[in-house]
Amino acid sequence: MPLGSIFIGLPLVWTLPPWIGFPLGIAVFSAIPVAVGFAVLRYRLYAIDILINRTLVYGALTALLAAGYFGSIMVLQGIGNLVYQVPFRMLTGQRRGLVLSGAVQVALLIAALVDIRWRPEDEIRGNKRLWTAAAFVNFVGPVSYFLFGRRR
Repeated sequence: MPLGSIFIGLPLVWTLPPWIGFPLGIAVFSAIPVAVGFAVLRYRLYAIDILINRTLVYGALTALLAAGYFGSIMVLQGIGNLVYQVPFRMLTGQRRGLVLSGAVQVALLIAALVDIRWRPEDEIRGNKRLWTAAAFVNFVGPVSYFLFGRRR
């Protein structure tokens, strides 16, 4: 009810001085989506709470994965700079080396994931889910799967 009375007094915002009217207008207009979201969640309109829950969970998961990926890249570049005392691009000479190593890594990953997917459980040493997760470790995961994870 108090939110409705704020909306009724909305034309008053334009008559106030700018140093008061602008922040008050921002607050009032920001309250509209908050009120709609509150009503949807409170009265379970359109079963949207499930959609919001999944959006928040997958958004947080994506943010964590991206942060982990970029963090590992930064750490590896820092280690490369400490060990070789030169930037990584200078070490390879050209960018073709980076592109080639990335292509080989992606090819190994895809080959390992396809093999894990189609190989029966009894022909794999360990759990399929564990090998699927391990395959995403740069170079080490797919190579270790092909060397140690498959039964011959």
